[in-house]
Amino acid sequence: MLAGGADMAGKKVCGVGCLGVALVWAASVQAAWLEVKLAYDDFGHLENEGPKCVPTATVNSFFYLQKKYPTIYDQKLIPGGDMVKARNALFGYMNGDDVLGVRTFKDWWEGKVKWMEEKAPGLTIYDGMVNDDITGWTRGSVLEKGFPTFDFLWKELSDGEDVEFRIVLTGGGHALTLTSLKFDDLDGDKKWDWDPDPKKRESAKIDYLDPNKPTQLFETDLWKNADGSLGFLWDNTVNPAVNVYVNLAYSESPIPEPASLIVWSLLGAIGVTAGYWRRRRAA
Repeated sequence: MLAGGADMAGKKVCGVGCLGVALVWAASVQAAWLEVKLAYDDFGHLENEGPKCVPTATVNSFFYLQKKYPTIYDQKLIPGGDMVKARNALFGYMNGDDVLGVRTFKDWWEGKVKWMEEKAPGLTIYDGMVNDDITGWTRGSVLEKGFPTFDFLWKELSDGEDVEFRIVLTGGGHALTLTSLKFDDLDGDKKWDWDPDPKKRESAKIDYLDPNKPTQLFETDLWKNADGSLGFLWDNTVNPAVNVYVNLAYSESPIPEPASLIVWSLLGAIGVTAGYWRRRRAA
């Protein structure tokens, strides 16, 4: 079941979930821990309404883009700054249903892309990983089929990408916004190692913004399941706590993406010109 789900403590879960992230360019080190983090305060904190967690999480990400890149997006993605109105309109772009929510991963993806290209045409790079058949999707060539990996999410955050992701639980799914990842780099290789041997296994944590309780940032332990998916205990203090896994992550950023903007700023500051351009999958 993609969308809908049981009404839990007044908050529905829905079939598609999102994750949005704020940026810290260099990973920080505390003891052996490495972290990449985007600022929670830079995101919107609009609360979910019924089965609208997907457009709610997406609009909270749009808020981040407008705040971080005002000369690019201004108020194009949230016209007039009205987040509720934008969320409800975006729900329609995603073929949302007032009972079932956003019913397919394709509707979520294509609705978001359509909205951004209508409101701010040609200004955005898109990326993502989704465990679904992406044949025939609009701009689907930029997507990778499969469960989102830790390395993918880490890279997106490191590059200043705004990420929405979906968690799967009994009865449906839910949309969240990613804000931070960190891990205990025991062997110093700057990669998270989930070893079958618990004695060699490196701990990891994920931080996220939940539209069911957007006034609080949540952090929890992260693990890898046997099928390769990432799992964690979803506990937002509103819905019943339950183990979930991630099966979708979509990201967006301005053109050129933030990593390239910083590289070129540094090159310009020292008077260097070069033919370097970090290529990335783009639609």
